[in-house]
Amino acid sequence: VSNSLSYGVLGLLTIALVANCFTRFFATSDKVLGRSVLLALAAFFYVMWQIDVMQLPLKTENPSDADKAAYYKAGRDVYLEFSCLLICLFNFAVAKLRAENEEMRQEIRKK
Repeated sequence: VSNSLSYGVLGLLTIALVANCFTRFFATSDKVLGRSVLLALAAFFYVMWQIDVMQLPLKTENPSDADKAAYYKAGRDVYLEFSCLLICLFNFAVAKLRAENEEMRQEIRKK
């Protein structure tokens, strides 16, 4: 997956997180389709993160500029995939907890 696509997904998930926290968008995210999409993205980013961690280049004695660039690029990719994984899981948790909170509030209002 290209970095620009991952950065785009990270941006969209950040917008979705803000929407989940401060609007009624959590109702959409907490439905079966929303949960499935978030968990599928989380699984994808977990696998990509693990692949990137396993492919990190080792530091060498007297590295060339290309070696340094490859090392830092690989590290950036690892942190990008990990960030996407975390924001997927955080979106899932926020939507679930807000939906449960809304259900409790409605039960209290009925009493």
